[in-house]
Amino acid sequence: MTGHGKARCHGAITVVNAIATGKGAAVGIGLQTEAEVELKPSGHLVVDIQSEEREPTALVRASVQRAFAAGNCAELGAYVATRSAIPAARGLKSSSAAANAVILAALEAAGRLDGIGDQELIRLGVEAAVTASVTITGAFDDASACFLGGLCLTDNGRRELLQRTEVDERLVAVLHVPPERTPKSSLGKVEWAKVAPQAEQAFELAMKGDWLQALRINGAAYAGLLGVSQEPARIALEAGALTAGLSGTGPSTAAVCQPEDAKRVAKALGKLGTGIVLQANLTNRQAEVVRRSP
Repeated sequence: MTGHGKARCHGAITVVNAIATGKGAAVGIGLQTEAEVELKPSGHLVVDIQSEEREPTALVRASVQRAFAAGNCAELGAYVATRSAIPAARGLKSSSAAANAVILAALEAAGRLDGIGDQELIRLGVEAAVTASVTITGAFDDASACFLGGLCLTDNGRRELLQRTEVDERLVAVLHVPPERTPKSSLGKVEWAKVAPQAEQAFELAMKGDWLQALRINGAAYAGLLGVSQEPARIALEAGALTAGLSGTGPSTAAVCQPEDAKRVAKALGKLGTGIVLQANLTNRQAEVVRRSP
Protein backbone atom coordinates (compact mmCIF):
# COMPACT_ATOMS: atom_id res chain seq x y z
CA MET A 1 0.00 0.00 0.00
CA THR A 2 1.53 3.31 -1.10
CA GLY A 3 -0.93 5.61 0.65
CA HIS A 4 -0.78 8.01 -2.29
CA GLY A 5 -2.00 7.83 -5.85
CA LYS A 6 -2.16 10.31 -8.71
CA ALA A 7 -3.66 9.74 -12.16
CA ARG A 8 -4.75 11.63 -15.22
CA CYS A 9 -7.35 11.00 -17.90
CA HIS A 10 -8.34 13.02 -20.96
CA GLY A 11 -11.77 13.98 -22.26
CA ALA A 12 -13.50 13.05 -25.51
CA ILE A 13 -16.03 14.22 -28.06
CA THR A 14 -19.08 12.39 -29.35
CA VAL A 15 -19.08 10.68 -32.71
CA VAL A 16 -22.35 8.78 -32.17
CA ASN A 17 -24.54 9.40 -29.13
CA ALA A 18 -25.67 6.07 -27.64
CA ILE A 19 -28.89 7.29 -26.02
CA ALA A 20 -31.21 6.51 -28.93
CA THR A 21 -29.92 3.04 -29.87
CA GLY A 22 -27.62 1.82 -27.10
CA LYS A 23 -24.58 1.89 -29.39
CA GLY A 24 -22.19 4.81 -29.38
CA ALA A 25 -18.80 6.13 -30.41
CA ALA A 26 -16.45 8.77 -29.09
CA VAL A 27 -12.91 9.95 -29.77
CA GLY A 28 -10.32 11.12 -27.25
CA ILE A 29 -9.12 14.73 -27.05
CA GLY A 30 -6.21 16.23 -25.14
CA LEU A 31 -8.06 18.19 -22.42
CA GLN A 32 -7.23 16.47 -19.12
CA THR A 33 -8.47 15.78 -15.61
CA GLU A 34 -6.11 14.89 -12.76
CA ALA A 35 -7.01 13.16 -9.52
CA GLU A 36 -4.90 12.71 -6.39
CA VAL A 37 -5.78 10.40 -3.51
CA GLU A 38 -4.21 10.29 -0.03
CA LEU A 39 -5.36 7.40 2.15
CA LYS A 40 -6.80 8.01 5.62
CA PRO A 41 -7.36 5.20 8.15
CA SER A 42 -10.61 6.59 9.52
CA GLY A 43 -12.93 5.57 6.69
CA HIS A 44 -13.87 9.23 6.26
CA LEU A 45 -13.87 10.62 2.71
CA VAL A 46 -12.95 14.26 2.02
CA VAL A 47 -13.36 15.56 -1.55
CA ASP A 48 -11.77 18.74 -2.89
CA ILE A 49 -12.82 19.61 -6.44
CA GLN A 50 -10.41 22.33 -7.44
CA SER A 51 -12.42 24.04 -10.14
CA GLU A 52 -13.62 27.53 -10.96
CA GLU A 53 -17.08 26.02 -11.30
CA ARG A 54 -18.75 24.68 -8.18
CA GLU A 55 -19.21 20.95 -8.74
CA PRO A 56 -21.09 18.30 -6.75
CA THR A 57 -18.96 15.60 -5.13
CA ALA A 58 -21.25 12.60 -5.69
CA LEU A 59 -19.32 11.21 -8.68
CA VAL A 60 -15.93 11.43 -6.97
CA ARG A 61 -17.31 9.77 -3.83
CA ALA A 62 -18.95 6.99 -5.83
CA SER A 63 -15.71 6.43 -7.79
CA VAL A 64 -13.59 6.07 -4.65
CA GLN A 65 -16.13 3.72 -3.11
CA ARG A 66 -16.23 1.53 -6.23
CA ALA A 67 -12.44 1.46 -6.38
CA PHE A 68 -12.00 0.52 -2.73
CA ALA A 69 -14.71 -2.14 -2.99
CA ALA A 70 -12.96 -3.64 -6.04
CA GLY A 71 -9.68 -3.62 -4.11
CA ASN A 72 -11.26 -5.25 -1.03
CA CYS A 73 -10.35 -2.26 1.12
CA ALA A 74 -13.72 -0.58 1.57
CA GLU A 75 -12.85 0.32 5.17
CA LEU A 76 -10.29 2.91 4.06
CA GLY A 77 -10.86 6.64 4.01
CA ALA A 78 -9.20 9.20 1.78
CA TYR A 79 -8.60 12.80 0.87
CA VAL A 80 -9.33 13.22 -2.84
CA ALA A 81 -8.46 16.26 -4.95
CA THR A 82 -9.37 16.73 -8.61
CA ARG A 83 -8.34 19.37 -11.15
CA SER A 84 -9.73 19.57 -14.65
CA ALA A 85 -9.36 21.52 -17.89
CA ILE A 86 -12.61 19.97 -19.19
CA PRO A 87 -15.70 22.19 -18.85
CA ALA A 88 -18.32 20.32 -16.83
CA ALA A 89 -21.81 19.36 -18.07
CA ARG A 90 -21.10 20.63 -21.59
CA GLY A 91 -20.90 17.31 -23.49
CA LEU A 92 -17.10 16.94 -23.32
CA LYS A 93 -17.03 13.86 -21.06
CA SER A 94 -15.87 15.55 -17.89
CA SER A 95 -17.65 12.94 -15.75
CA SER A 96 -16.09 9.97 -17.53
CA ALA A 97 -12.62 11.50 -17.31
CA ALA A 98 -13.04 12.28 -13.61
CA ALA A 99 -14.33 8.80 -12.75
CA ASN A 100 -11.48 7.11 -14.62
CA ALA A 101 -8.81 9.31 -13.01
CA VAL A 102 -10.20 8.93 -9.49
CA ILE A 103 -10.50 5.15 -9.75
CA LEU A 104 -6.93 4.81 -11.03
CA ALA A 105 -5.58 7.10 -8.31
CA ALA A 106 -7.57 5.38 -5.53
CA LEU A 107 -6.45 1.88 -6.50
CA GLU A 108 -2.85 3.06 -6.86
CA ALA A 109 -2.99 4.64 -3.39
CA ALA A 110 -4.36 1.40 -1.93
CA GLY A 111 -1.78 -0.72 -3.74
CA ARG A 112 -4.54 -2.73 -5.43
CA LEU A 113 -4.18 -1.68 -9.07
CA ASP A 114 -2.13 -4.65 -10.28
CA GLY A 115 -4.21 -7.39 -11.85
CA ILE A 116 -7.22 -5.21 -12.70
CA GLY A 117 -7.59 -4.91 -16.47
CA ASP A 118 -8.54 -1.81 -18.45
CA GLN A 119 -12.07 -3.04 -19.21
CA GLU A 120 -12.79 -3.67 -15.54
CA LEU A 121 -11.44 -0.24 -14.60
CA ILE A 122 -13.67 1.37 -17.22
CA ARG A 123 -16.70 -0.54 -15.93
CA LEU A 124 -16.01 0.62 -12.38
CA GLY A 125 -16.14 4.21 -13.61
CA VAL A 126 -19.37 3.59 -15.50
CA GLU A 127 -20.95 2.08 -12.39
CA ALA A 128 -19.87 5.09 -10.36
CA ALA A 129 -21.38 7.45 -12.94
CA VAL A 130 -24.68 5.55 -12.84
CA THR A 131 -24.68 5.66 -9.02
CA ALA A 132 -24.06 9.42 -9.11
CA SER A 133 -26.81 9.95 -11.76
CA VAL A 134 -24.50 11.82 -14.14
CA THR A 135 -25.27 9.59 -17.14
CA ILE A 136 -28.29 8.28 -19.03
CA THR A 137 -26.81 5.22 -20.78
CA GLY A 138 -23.89 4.49 -18.48
CA ALA A 139 -21.68 6.26 -21.05
CA PHE A 140 -19.49 3.24 -21.71
CA ASP A 141 -18.53 4.78 -25.07
CA ASP A 142 -17.40 8.01 -23.42
CA ALA A 143 -15.58 6.20 -20.61
CA SER A 144 -13.78 3.97 -23.12
CA ALA A 145 -12.64 6.87 -25.32
CA CYS A 146 -11.45 8.80 -22.27
CA PHE A 147 -9.59 5.82 -20.81
CA LEU A 148 -8.21 4.19 -23.97
CA GLY A 149 -7.85 7.13 -26.35
CA GLY A 150 -8.49 6.90 -30.06
CA LEU A 151 -11.87 6.17 -31.58
CA CYS A 152 -13.95 3.76 -29.49
CA LEU A 153 -17.20 2.14 -30.66
CA THR A 154 -19.23 0.36 -28.01
CA ASP A 155 -22.40 -1.47 -27.14
CA ASN A 156 -23.41 0.46 -24.04
CA GLY A 157 -26.16 -1.95 -23.02
CA ARG A 158 -23.69 -4.84 -22.87
CA ARG A 159 -20.80 -2.59 -21.81
CA GLU A 160 -18.72 -4.07 -24.58
CA LEU A 161 -15.96 -2.46 -26.63
CA LEU A 162 -16.69 -3.34 -30.27
CA GLN A 163 -13.83 -1.54 -31.96
CA ARG A 164 -10.96 0.79 -31.13
CA THR A 165 -8.88 2.48 -33.79
CA GLU A 166 -6.03 4.95 -33.66
CA VAL A 167 -6.71 8.45 -34.94
CA ASP A 168 -4.48 11.09 -36.49
CA GLU A 169 -3.21 13.07 -33.51
CA ARG A 170 -2.38 16.02 -35.73
CA LEU A 171 -6.12 16.69 -36.10
CA VAL A 172 -7.49 19.43 -33.86
CA ALA A 173 -10.84 19.53 -32.09
CA VAL A 174 -12.07 23.12 -32.01
CA LEU A 175 -14.76 23.35 -29.34
CA HIS A 176 -17.51 25.94 -29.07
CA VAL A 177 -18.56 25.85 -25.40
CA PRO A 178 -21.61 27.92 -24.37
CA PRO A 179 -21.90 29.05 -20.74
CA GLU A 180 -25.12 27.17 -20.07
CA ARG A 181 -25.05 23.55 -18.94
CA THR A 182 -27.12 20.53 -19.89
CA PRO A 183 -27.82 18.59 -16.66
CA LYS A 184 -28.91 14.99 -17.25
CA SER A 185 -31.92 15.56 -14.98
CA SER A 186 -33.36 17.94 -17.60
CA LEU A 187 -33.56 15.28 -20.31
CA GLY A 188 -36.08 12.85 -18.86
CA LYS A 189 -38.92 13.58 -21.31
CA VAL A 190 -36.95 13.72 -24.56
CA GLU A 191 -38.24 11.32 -27.24
CA TRP A 192 -34.89 9.79 -28.16
CA ALA A 193 -36.42 7.23 -30.53
CA LYS A 194 -37.05 10.04 -33.03
CA VAL A 195 -33.34 10.15 -33.92
CA ALA A 196 -32.72 6.38 -33.84
CA PRO A 197 -32.57 6.04 -37.67
CA GLN A 198 -29.92 8.76 -37.99
CA ALA A 199 -28.00 7.36 -35.02
CA GLU A 200 -28.01 3.88 -36.57
CA GLN A 201 -26.81 5.29 -39.89
CA ALA A 202 -24.05 7.21 -38.15
CA PHE A 203 -22.93 4.16 -36.18
CA GLU A 204 -22.72 2.04 -39.33
CA LEU A 205 -20.59 4.71 -40.99
CA ALA A 206 -18.30 4.88 -37.95
CA MET A 207 -17.89 1.09 -37.95
CA LYS A 208 -16.80 1.33 -41.59
CA GLY A 209 -14.23 3.99 -40.76
CA ASP A 210 -16.11 7.11 -41.90
CA TRP A 211 -16.37 8.59 -38.44
CA LEU A 212 -16.11 12.20 -39.64
CA GLN A 213 -19.36 11.83 -41.58
CA ALA A 214 -20.88 9.93 -38.66
CA LEU A 215 -20.11 12.82 -36.30
CA ARG A 216 -21.81 15.34 -38.58
CA ILE A 217 -24.97 13.24 -39.07
CA ASN A 218 -25.25 12.39 -35.38
CA GLY A 219 -24.63 15.96 -34.25
CA ALA A 220 -27.29 17.41 -36.54
CA ALA A 221 -29.87 14.82 -35.48
CA TYR A 222 -29.41 15.30 -31.74
CA ALA A 223 -29.13 19.09 -31.99
CA GLY A 224 -32.44 19.19 -33.87
CA LEU A 225 -34.11 16.96 -31.29
CA LEU A 226 -32.80 18.93 -28.31
CA GLY A 227 -33.36 22.37 -29.82
CA VAL A 228 -29.67 23.26 -29.66
CA SER A 229 -28.43 25.79 -32.20
CA GLN A 230 -26.67 24.26 -35.21
CA GLU A 231 -25.14 27.61 -36.11
CA PRO A 232 -21.72 26.78 -34.60
CA ALA A 233 -21.51 23.57 -36.64
CA ARG A 234 -22.53 25.38 -39.83
CA ILE A 235 -20.01 28.16 -39.28
CA ALA A 236 -17.22 25.68 -38.49
CA LEU A 237 -17.88 23.73 -41.68
CA GLU A 238 -17.96 26.91 -43.75
CA ALA A 239 -14.64 27.94 -42.21
CA GLY A 240 -12.99 24.69 -43.31
CA ALA A 241 -13.62 22.09 -40.61
CA LEU A 242 -13.59 18.46 -41.74
CA THR A 243 -16.69 17.79 -39.66
CA ALA A 244 -18.70 19.43 -36.89
CA GLY A 245 -21.61 18.59 -34.66
CA LEU A 246 -23.13 18.55 -31.19
CA SER A 247 -21.08 16.62 -28.64
CA GLY A 248 -23.11 14.47 -26.27
CA THR A 249 -26.31 16.25 -25.31
CA GLY A 250 -24.48 19.56 -25.63
CA PRO A 251 -24.45 22.38 -25.53
CA SER A 252 -20.88 22.17 -26.87
CA THR A 253 -20.19 21.78 -30.57
CA ALA A 254 -17.04 19.96 -31.66
CA ALA A 255 -15.37 20.70 -35.00
CA VAL A 256 -12.52 18.48 -36.19
CA CYS A 257 -9.95 20.30 -38.32
CA GLN A 258 -6.67 19.91 -40.07
CA PRO A 259 -4.04 21.80 -38.03
CA GLU A 260 -3.64 24.49 -40.69
CA ASP A 261 -7.39 25.23 -40.56
CA ALA A 262 -7.91 25.20 -36.79
CA LYS A 263 -7.06 28.88 -36.21
CA ARG A 264 -9.48 30.01 -38.91
CA VAL A 265 -12.29 27.82 -37.55
CA ALA A 266 -11.66 29.00 -33.99
CA LYS A 267 -11.74 32.63 -35.10
CA ALA A 268 -15.04 32.11 -36.93
CA LEU A 269 -16.61 30.45 -33.89
CA GLY A 270 -15.27 33.16 -31.60
CA LYS A 271 -17.13 35.80 -33.63
CA LEU A 272 -20.42 34.21 -32.58
CA GLY A 273 -19.94 35.64 -29.10
CA THR A 274 -22.07 32.87 -27.58
CA GLY A 275 -19.41 30.88 -25.77
CA ILE A 276 -15.73 30.28 -25.28
CA VAL A 277 -13.64 28.47 -27.90
CA LEU A 278 -11.13 25.81 -26.87
CA GLN A 279 -8.72 23.72 -28.92
CA ALA A 280 -7.26 20.29 -28.24
CA ASN A 281 -5.61 17.72 -30.46
CA LEU A 282 -7.15 14.30 -30.85
CA THR A 283 -5.31 11.74 -28.77
CA ASN A 284 -4.60 8.02 -28.68
CA ARG A 285 -3.10 8.19 -25.18
CA GLN A 286 -4.52 6.10 -22.39
CA ALA A 287 -5.39 7.20 -18.89
CA GLU A 288 -2.34 6.77 -16.69
CA VAL A 289 -1.00 6.71 -13.17
CA VAL A 290 1.48 9.49 -12.47
CA ARG A 291 4.16 8.04 -10.24
CA ARG A 292 6.52 10.10 -8.11
CA SER A 293 10.13 10.30 -9.22
CA PRO A 294 12.43 8.05 -7.16
